Amino acid sequence: MLRRPVIRILLAVLGLAVPLAAVTGCAGGGLEARPRAEAVAAVSLDVDDPSAASIAASAALFETSELAFVATAEHAGELADDAIAAGAPLLVAGPDLGGELDRLGATTVVTANGDEVELSGVTEVSVDASADPASTEVPKLNRTQDPAPAVLFTEDGAVPDAAAAPAATLAAVRGTIEALPGGDPRATSESVAIVREHPGANVLGFGDDFGASDDFAQRVGAAANSAELPGGGMLPLRDRILVADYGYPGEPVLGVLGEHDLDWAVQDVKERAAEYQALTDKQVVPTFEIIVTLASGSAGDDGDYSAESDPEALRPWIDRAAEEGIYVVLDLQPGLSSFPEQAQQYESLLAEPHVGLALDPEWRLKPGQKHLEQIGTVSDEEINETLDWLADFTAEHQLPQKVVVLHEFRGDMLGDRDAIDTGHDTLQLVVHIDGHGTPGLKMETWNALTADLPDGMALGWKNFIDEDTPTFTPAQTLEVEPQPQLVTY
Repeated sequence: MLRRPVIRILLAVLGLAVPLAAVTGCAGGGLEARPRAEAVAAVSLDVDDPSAASIAASAALFETSELAFVATAEHAGELADDAIAAGAPLLVAGPDLGGELDRLGATTVVTANGDEVELSGVTEVSVDASADPASTEVPKLNRTQDPAPAVLFTEDGAVPDAAAAPAATLAAVRGTIEALPGGDPRATSESVAIVREHPGANVLGFGDDFGASDDFAQRVGAAANSAELPGGGMLPLRDRILVADYGYPGEPVLGVLGEHDLDWAVQDVKERAAEYQALTDKQVVPTFEIIVTLASGSAGDDGDYSAESDPEALRPWIDRAAEEGIYVVLDLQPGLSSFPEQAQQYESLLAEPHVGLALDPEWRLKPGQKHLEQIGTVSDEEINETLDWLADFTAEHQLPQKVVVLHEFRGDMLGDRDAIDTGHDTLQLVVHIDGHGTPGLKMETWNALTADLPDGMALGWKNFIDEDTPTFTPAQTLEVEPQPQLVTY
């Protein structure tokens, strides 16, 4: 629980703090502070290091401050009211304290009587922290600009002891404290809306679920700036199942999507998704998996045995999918080209929030090979190169998390699966098991390839309408263990 002074922080951020005019006394002369006037990158505070958390909050919320409050971790709450009243940052002593005081340009530091803090190069003012607040003893501080809006997100809106100093610093710039359940602002439409209630704010996050600062900043950026995904929120597989029609538009022999026009495809995939929705409490999202680079029997002008679709020719499918609440996965069959090369040709489509990527190594050739003469494979190094590029692209454009499908029906197709990087916060990997035949054969393949699945990989299942004997029903598909989160036809 919080000490009494920290409870007053909660009053302060509701507009009940002691006004700056009440701060009197001029020990050391008038001092100045410049709170951040513009939003900076969102910062996730270290829940295990109160000093680092206090310094990160200070850096996010203040450009400069000639006055600072410093305490040991056990006494930080005792100076909170006074820091709020003065409008100055509250820092917890630690190895990086000196660097933050230098960055702030602090010349005067207020400490609590009896609190042992090592300081050098500054004027130290010790105050009676039991005063309510110790305003008559605290130097006067003048703002040289108005602060930008600021918000501290915690998982339940409460401020734990470890966040006492960041919460005080937030209150010092008139910030607010908000609950963000689950920590990830991309998780639901509700969490996205909470972020958007604070446009242009400096954002702090405190809680284990908020993640590292780089991840948290990207999450906040996406929540603030991107359109949501079909189904809401920005995590495509959070408590949901994607049900997809697969194929190459205009080519009936190359999958369901090639058999009819776009209007038919929209209706068909919605009806298919509805069949699943009637059988599960999870949200089911209709999906197109569109072959965009097609394995070819001839080398073609570029010699890569892959026919690349013009991205703009696919634009009507992408735009219509957005209108209809349909997710889209772009499927690559690269031949002698590489997955990173081909993926980058579709930047304009991958820049759309509802568009993910699929890598189909069956059609990845080595020099001297041709399609249908062998089963293709791809190295984990090439997969990781593709993932690195797409993760950076997604973060740069502040997009929702993207689905990346890795097709597999034989154990050697994906190189060393354990070496595939599953740590990109902007990506959700799906290993899609493509075995076909009788139910027994399909389950044999499924069980072999889902064994020892690396953490961070979801599973996909393919129902072949013509090749399976018989095709699994939606009910049978949902009974497969582990339950797939992407089902493709």
